[in-house]
Amino acid sequence: MQAVETPDLPEAKMGGAGDSGDAEKQGAALLAAHEKNTDSLASVRTDIPSEEKGAEVKLAQDYYQLEFFPNSKNAPEVAKNLNLIYLHVVNNGEVKTITISQEELGKNPSLKVDGYIASILVLGTGPMSASLDGEKLGAIHKFDDQSFQVEGNSKIIYPKDIATPEHSAEELQGFIFKTGQPELAGCYFIGSIAFSDLYLGEAINNAQKMTLTLQMGNGIYSLPIEQRQRLEYKKMGDVIFQYQGNNPDRLRDIENIDLKLKAIYDGINAVEEMFNAGLVDEVNIVDIEKDNAMASSEENKISFTIARMRGSPESLKETTEHEILHKVVHAAGFTDSEAMRRLFADIKGYSGERKNELIQLGEIPFEQFTPDPKNLIFFNFINEAHFITEEGGGHSHANIWEFMTSFTHSLMYVA
Repeated sequence: MQAVETPDLPEAKMGGAGDSGDAEKQGAALLAAHEKNTDSLASVRTDIPSEEKGAEVKLAQDYYQLEFFPNSKNAPEVAKNLNLIYLHVVNNGEVKTITISQEELGKNPSLKVDGYIASILVLGTGPMSASLDGEKLGAIHKFDDQSFQVEGNSKIIYPKDIATPEHSAEELQGFIFKTGQPELAGCYFIGSIAFSDLYLGEAINNAQKMTLTLQMGNGIYSLPIEQRQRLEYKKMGDVIFQYQGNNPDRLRDIENIDLKLKAIYDGINAVEEMFNAGLVDEVNIVDIEKDNAMASSEENKISFTIARMRGSPESLKETTEHEILHKVVHAAGFTDSEAMRRLFADIKGYSGERKNELIQLGEIPFEQFTPDPKNLIFFNFINEAHFITEEGGGHSHANIWEFMTSFTHSLMYVA
């Protein structure tokens, strides 16, 4: 099968908040670009030698394509130590998987994705290093007999959760677990857990082209990858709204989308004016069917899933304020304050070791919390569902971060 090349999906820039064009005109450039590119996937490698242009192509699914390059300079000693590369991708709002087998890896593939890469799991054997465009992947350590943990963070992955029809949980567990080894040499992970209910669904990065590099000694193995980049959808004032996905008309066709974007913009302004600070200049709308939102602590960015964008304008404004206030209370040191943590534990009615654990950690992991009936009224009062909108929800009892955020949010409305 011959490789198919298509033009890259261009950015479609929209007018500002004061533009008079309606939503259909503002989304026309995105829709036209999308329709122009729906028949095939974008080309992943334009710099390959001419003798490789006729490389074998495996069109495994409608959302990805592998090309094999027999003249690649990849080190065969690295390839034979790779059992499997497992990727989560997001396509048309759904989390999907790609598994590249040892046999396929031995044929030097490149990968094209009609969507974006959310996570990469490398299951190899023997000591090697792994990086994605220079960013190191986290080595995997054994957590218990049923799971493993990614070095440097708290991500726990269970083989049963990443099993596919082609690769059972038992097979994956065999790849991962090596008796007697606290560190599982050759196994690495980058990204977020795409199957988790807490997962937002964003791409690992926004690069159109990237390279996964694996090295053993002097041997180097490279896997070129191409994905869809974020597109600028609209700009209001200094805030840029972007779409992350492969189907921009899914955003354009949301009912009252302009009104909802304006509500998010108003929520940003409300918090920034209250604290006299510039906190957000980028809104990323992630095309995944999970109801969630999150503000970045490192960047001036807030992200919404497309599922959350189907809420009312009022709930989106409330969510915007809540997520940005997470940044505020963290930067102010409220969530790290021992006094605040002690107050939180007291309101929950805790004492003894349980209170000390909550003060130290800010939460009690996997806790089934039953609040003190005398103090439950306080948590209910500061939850957004009480003082803004019933859609707002709020879970101020969950941990110190949610407690301080909802408490500060309530002060915005009673001040």
